[in-house]
Amino acid sequence: MKSSKYKNNLATAFFLLSKKSFFHALLPGLYVFLIVCVATSMALSGCALPGGQTKTNVSEVSAADNTDSHESQQQTTVESVKETPEETTAQTQETTTESVQQTSTDATDVMDTGESTINVYYADAGGEFLVGEARTVSGAGKFVDAIYEMMKDPIDSSLFVLIPSTTKINSITVSGQVAKVDFSQSFLDDRFVSDSVDILLKYAVVNTLTEFPEIHAVEFYVDGKKLDILGQLDMTGPIYRRSDLIKK
Repeated sequence: MKSSKYKNNLATAFFLLSKKSFFHALLPGLYVFLIVCVATSMALSGCALPGGQTKTNVSEVSAADNTDSHESQQQTTVESVKETPEETTAQTQETTTESVQQTSTDATDVMDTGESTINVYYADAGGEFLVGEARTVSGAGKFVDAIYEMMKDPIDSSLFVLIPSTTKINSITVSGQVAKVDFSQSFLDDRFVSDSVDILLKYAVVNTLTEFPEIHAVEFYVDGKKLDILGQLDMTGPIYRRSDLIKK
C-alpha cells in the first residue's frame, strides 16, 4: 500500500517537473534559497561578503588618508610655528642694524665732539683770493665755533674779515654730509656789497665748513628761509668747495 502511494507521489513530482511553467515558477525561489544558504554559511564561518570587504577597505583607506592628512597639517603647523619667529627675528635684526647704521651716520655728522684743527678763510689784501688760518675747535658746537672764528680778526693783519661782525648764527645742522647754515638777516644787510666780495664771502663759508671730513657741501639759510640769491650769485645748493679760490 505504501509502495503504491510512494510511486504515485513520485510520478506526480516528475509530472510537475516536466511541466515548464511549474519549473519557471519554482526557479526564483531556488535562487533565493541558495543565496540565503551561502550567506548564512559565510556568516557562520566568520567571512565577510565581497561587497562588505570592499567597503571595509575603502573605509580603512579613507581613515588612513585622513590620518596622514591630519599628521601632515600638524607637521606643517609645527614647522610654521618654528620658522616664523626665526624669520621675523632675522628681519627685525636686519632692519634694526640698518636703522642703527643710518642713525650712527647722522649722529657722526652732528655729534662728533672730537677736537679738530682746520683752516678758516679770510680775503686777501687784493680781494681776489681766500687765505686760510689754522684754528682748533671741539665739542658739539665746533661747526658754529668755526664760523665765529671767521668773524674774529685774523692773525695776519693784511687779511680781511668777510662775515659781518653783527651776524648771528641761528643754527648749523648736518645731514647726509650737507651742512645747513642759518644766519641772521644781518649776514645780508651788513655785508660789503660787491660781486667779487660776494664770491669770496660765499666760498669762505663753504671752504671753512668743508674742512671737516663729515661735511662735503653747504646750503645757506637766513632766519629759517632758504637763501637762493646773494647779490648776483646763485645760492641754490648744495654748494661745494672751490679750492681754486684759495691762494697758493
